[in-house]
Amino acid sequence: MSKNNLPGRFIVTGLFTIVFIFIFLVCGFAEVYILKNGTQIKGKLKKETDTHFIIDAEGLGELSLAKDTVEQILKDEKTIEEERIKSLQTIALDDFVARLVKSYQSQPESKPFPVLAIIPFQTEELSLIEKKIGFGVAEVITDLLVQKHLKEFQIVERSKLEEMLSEQKLSMSGVISDNSAIKVGQLINADILLLGSVSRIGNNYSINARLVTTETGKILSAESMSPSSKEIEKEASAYIDLPENWGLCYSVRYMGLTPKVWGPIDSGRTSGGKPIKWVNGSDFRSAYFFVFGIRYFPIKSILIEFQHSPNPISSNTHGVDEYVDNEWYNRQSAGHFGCEGNLTVNWVKKFGPFYTYLGGGMFYFVGCNIDVSPSSFNSSPNFFGIIPLVRGAIEWRFRKRTGINLSVDYLPVTKEFTATTRNGITYPMYTIDPLMITIFTAFYF
Repeated sequence: MSKNNLPGRFIVTGLFTIVFIFIFLVCGFAEVYILKNGTQIKGKLKKETDTHFIIDAEGLGELSLAKDTVEQILKDEKTIEEERIKSLQTIALDDFVARLVKSYQSQPESKPFPVLAIIPFQTEELSLIEKKIGFGVAEVITDLLVQKHLKEFQIVERSKLEEMLSEQKLSMSGVISDNSAIKVGQLINADILLLGSVSRIGNNYSINARLVTTETGKILSAESMSPSSKEIEKEASAYIDLPENWGLCYSVRYMGLTPKVWGPIDSGRTSGGKPIKWVNGSDFRSAYFFVFGIRYFPIKSILIEFQHSPNPISSNTHGVDEYVDNEWYNRQSAGHFGCEGNLTVNWVKKFGPFYTYLGGGMFYFVGCNIDVSPSSFNSSPNFFGIIPLVRGAIEWRFRKRTGINLSVDYLPVTKEFTATTRNGITYPMYTIDPLMITIFTAFYF
């Protein structure tokens, strides 16, 4: 494109932009007003008062809607579609439970106002067991029965069912056979049991439910459905454990240091003939690091974690200092702590909102030597170390996907940091203390 055409192109582009902005401001986005009676009206808001919405409704013209008749306002097409799917899902679940109840009531063995115990649905897939999806689906159906069929059943409280399952060494989220469930039902004087199973088929769950008499184990009613797994997980989100396989963390680490005591050492004389003494010029007792980490849970009970810090946030330069007549004369060489990090594998145990970690791995670090000669000031790595590490930690998940962690690392093998003089002599400066403490915040997804 030639330079002569550039102004024209800019003018055309500018005009199109202005037209687009004008259309956007004038037309706006249509909203959907969902009324309490289920009616949906699509239109653009023209005016809002304390009691009414005045809208330009598509195909209807100007309408005035009383605010107390409006259940919800949807702002965009994506939200509208999500609400439509959710609405259809709710209707399907309601119909599923209603069919199950109606089928039971049509049986000659049915009883009026029977005692009903709802057993967590079973699944054979490990990923669904870890999510507790069977427990979640049973709880969603329980909520529907309580909301719409409480006059037809006496529903056993969850606490009573949990207590009896515990006595029988069973778990609400574990595997429960039909025979074990019937035995539990008899012990709590239930007339019928709601049993079921959940399996995954593509992007859907296959849910099968049946009402069984505790007297003979006969199936009195059975129904099935295949809802969207995404919508069921949303519906049951309060009861299930959605996967949190990955996490990112940001932390501050404390590392204790112990200086090596040596010197003074004779190292020559000044031009005036005075003796020069070398001593350890490091008096640092600690180092602090900002650390970034990645956490991965291949299974719920195992954590693989990698942490890395590019540089310490506290000053930790050390070196061989020269003294003449007991007064500081020069720094012969210097060194400093470079990057550090660790890779660990941990065993995880959960106690309510708290998680404990116990594991081990390797701790690595890099030290740098600094040339402080009058003609240069260059830093270069001069030693690298890997030592074993043992870790114990506790984490408080104060939100579902956010936690605060305190970890203590033990280094069974210590390591010396050194500094090398310009004539090639290396001296020990300090050692890493065996305990390190890290406090961090983790975010899971």
